[in-house]
Amino acid sequence: MKSNILKTLIFICLASTLLISCSKDDDNDLQVNNSYVTTSFGSSAIILPIYDDMSFIDLSRGVVSREWKFPDGTLNTDSLPITSSTDEVVKVMFTKPGTYNVSIHQVYEDNVYLTLQKMDSNILDQEISVEVLDSIRALFTANEITDPKDLTIASNANNKIEAGHEVQFTSTATGKPTSNEWTITKDDNIVYKLTGENPVFKFSATGKYSVTYFCSSSFGKSSSTYENIIEVIPSDDPVTLDHMARSADNQINLTFSRSMNDVSTCDVAAFTLNVINGSHTVNVAVESMSYSDNVVTLKLDGPIYNSDIITLTYDSTIGDLATLDGMKVDSFSDMPMTDFNLPSILEDTDYDFGFEQFGADAWVSDGWGGFNDFSLSTSTSIVHSGKQSLKITMNAGSGAIFHQAKNGSAVEFNCVKGQKYSLGMWVYLENMGSGNNPSFHTYQAIATDWGSIQHELTNEDVGKWIHLTEEITINSDHNYFWLRPNGNEGEVNMYLDDITLIPIETRKF
Repeated sequence: MKSNILKTLIFICLASTLLISCSKDDDNDLQVNNSYVTTSFGSSAIILPIYDDMSFIDLSRGVVSREWKFPDGTLNTDSLPITSSTDEVVKVMFTKPGTYNVSIHQVYEDNVYLTLQKMDSNILDQEISVEVLDSIRALFTANEITDPKDLTIASNANNKIEAGHEVQFTSTATGKPTSNEWTITKDDNIVYKLTGENPVFKFSATGKYSVTYFCSSSFGKSSSTYENIIEVIPSDDPVTLDHMARSADNQINLTFSRSMNDVSTCDVAAFTLNVINGSHTVNVAVESMSYSDNVVTLKLDGPIYNSDIITLTYDSTIGDLATLDGMKVDSFSDMPMTDFNLPSILEDTDYDFGFEQFGADAWVSDGWGGFNDFSLSTSTSIVHSGKQSLKITMNAGSGAIFHQAKNGSAVEFNCVKGQKYSLGMWVYLENMGSGNNPSFHTYQAIATDWGSIQHELTNEDVGKWIHLTEEITINSDHNYFWLRPNGNEGEVNMYLDDITLIPIETRKF
């Protein structure tokens, strides 16, 4: 960042105003011996790339002598090494990345004032922290998750990955980029886009893949491309149904672990859809199907709603679904559908539903007796989506109850009083503790419904993300949640992520 003469003049004016505003009747020392050390960054944190220049500025009054000290690798405006200076203004650049402290030693005529406080000495030592970033270079590593191994990062490496296996890409870029984008291109020119520092991608189809990583910040950009870095080969792993979601009012998308073969010969009678709404059983059946890559789309003969309880059964003795690499899909029974592709009302609020915006300090204890011996922290190692989740540690014999706050007040969201909503959240139980099963439930903090469902967690839930959902009726036009997990006789650790609040659709009979 180049020095800004105008910015420096503004600082000088501000300093002058401060000094003039101090009456001579107050203390002559304040006018004569006053410290004001700054930089061309002003009050902003100092972050700059190597070989970009900045200025260190001493606007203090009453200075008899000063000495700036600079780290190795600092150059002056003549591109010559500089380790110290006695000048009021010193423009420098840094040639090595890292975090450094630039110091200034000042001797004043008399005791010096620092931020209007009189010091006990006429000598003052101060430090200014500088973060110097390396040039941005798009570097990354990759490792297979399903069958753990590190991959070779090189064109034509042809790292062998079985179809349906997952790979995590990890940015090791220099220069702290703020944007990370990935492009995965299959040899038949199908393109997939990913974002984030550590994305995970499931390679569902056989073939060869190229990877391009692009990263950037306000200081620069860089990209790297490796052709044929991964070769996906056939697998004999069982085929899994990874996701089931409504894609239209009368369509369901089934996402399988591998790319599918032509589904035109599969008998639709192989699928049985069970739809319950309240006390009603709704007759909805599969009338046709299509596919694209690893997604099979079932077209239904009627609409489905998120107020329905829906399960799907597939009979492999009737159907012939198979993957492109020849693995038959096994029968499955009563697979529940929880994703209706409806937006959560929390998405347009300040509520940190994904625990991405703020740290654990944004979530505060409600101080209920017996539920206050716990701690909260953010986790980047166990997440459902995004970069982090909220880790809840409940000490033995305790539970937790907390809500999100901002500037000392609970973060509320607008909702419709009397409207039914589906409240959902993802919970990861790391350990069971001992004694009773741990549980999780929520309360509406305004116009509280004390009949909230208590979701009991079991041994089968340990070590995986589970989706907790319940139907609630909002009792106030503004609301927020008390989140209340419960422990047992031992220490219990669980993680929370991706809270949703979705209006319930009404089915008419």
